[in-house]
Amino acid sequence: ARLKRYADIIYEQYERLNDQVEKVLQIARIEEGNFELKREVVDLNGLLQPLVSATQMRLEERDGHFHYQLPEAGLRAYADPLHLTNILHNLLDNAIKYGLSNTPKIEMTPSVNDQRELSIFIRDFGPGIPVDLRERIFEKFYRQPTGDRHDVKGFGLGLYYVRQICKAHGWSISVQAADDDPGAIFHLTLPLTKAPIAQVSEPIA
Repeated sequence: ARLKRYADIIYEQYERLNDQVEKVLQIARIEEGNFELKREVVDLNGLLQPLVSATQMRLEERDGHFHYQLPEAGLRAYADPLHLTNILHNLLDNAIKYGLSNTPKIEMTPSVNDQRELSIFIRDFGPGIPVDLRERIFEKFYRQPTGDRHDVKGFGLGLYYVRQICKAHGWSISVQAADDDPGAIFHLTLPLTKAPIAQVSEPIA
């Protein structure tokens, strides 16, 4: 049992390091102008399902709670599926880390407006983010202070990566306070398309 625990820790750290290296490489490409989006028509319901399953498993391991709704079937976006997946993974991972609770709780809710834009709201129930820090958290290497707690790991690259990918797509990403309880709500908005799934574009810089 002890060896298995050590193996699990090693694998977890390997995955974390691999994720950070990939972020650094992608950010370097963006900043050097060698970055290309490979956009295609993406089924949003299908893209989110495995992310939801993985998040639910992580929270169940900590006796946490994940309340979510998936976008209705048939909603599609014109996006780079790899980077869209990474964005959503980062936002969900961020919500779990900064819930700062032994039994974290997060929520994910989609909404479509009259302009045929999909908003995805991802909420944690942690201490929230002060108004003066809500833009700074998207800066490279910036990490929100967590007092004397040292269990929130990272290098301050995740939200910077999210902002840069959103800019490249022309999407919006913001964070706001929850009205009724402590916590932060990340708000991602992207336009929907009626194009069929089979339509795939050439890479777009």
